[in-house]
Amino acid sequence: MFSEYQSVALVRDISAAERVGLEDLDFKCGDVGVLVDFLGGKGGVAVEFNMGKAHTADVLFISESDIRAIQPSEIRHTRPLNPHLRDTKPAEWEHGLFDQPQLQSAVVLTRNFNDAGLERGDLGVVTACDADTGTYQVQAAVGPDWNGPLLTVGTEAIRLWERDEIAIVREFIPGPTDIRD
Repeated sequence: MFSEYQSVALVRDISAAERVGLEDLDFKCGDVGVLVDFLGGKGGVAVEFNMGKAHTADVLFISESDIRAIQPSEIRHTRPLNPHLRDTKPAEWEHGLFDQPQLQSAVVLTRNFNDAGLERGDLGVVTACDADTGTYQVQAAVGPDWNGPLLTVGTEAIRLWERDEIAIVREFIPGPTDIRD
C-alpha cells in the first residue's frame, strides 16, 4: 500500500502525549510527511515531517492506519506548526545558502491566484528564474508529484517556505494550467 519515501498525510490529530517522537509537538489531521521507514512487521511506520526546506520538525513512530496517500486532487498548503513560537527565518538562511528564491526553492504564494485555483499559503517549487525581468516560474504542489499549474510571477507573489511552517493538504479545484501574473 505504501512505499518508502512516499509523501503521506495524517488521517487524525496526534498529540505529543500519545506518541513517540523526537520533539514535543502536536500534529494535525492533514499534515504532510514522508514515510521514511517500516517498523517491523506490525504495521508501524516512521514518518518525517519537515518545516521549510529540509528542516526536520519531527519523526513520528506511528501506525500505518494513521496515514494515507496524497491524492491527485490535493495541494500542499502551509500552516504554522507552533504559532506561539514563531521563527520565520527560512531554512535556506539557516544553512547560509541564499535569501531569495533560487531554482528548485520551495516557495509559498503570498496572494490568491483564483483563476488557477491557488490560494495564499499554497506551496510550489521554482522551476525557472529570469533575472532580466525579475520573474519566477513556479510549479504548484498538487498531487503526490507536485504537478500543479505553472505560474509566472514576480518576487512580490512568492516567499521562501519558512522553517516554522509545516505542509498540510487541502482540496484543489483546478483552473487553467498556465498563469502569467
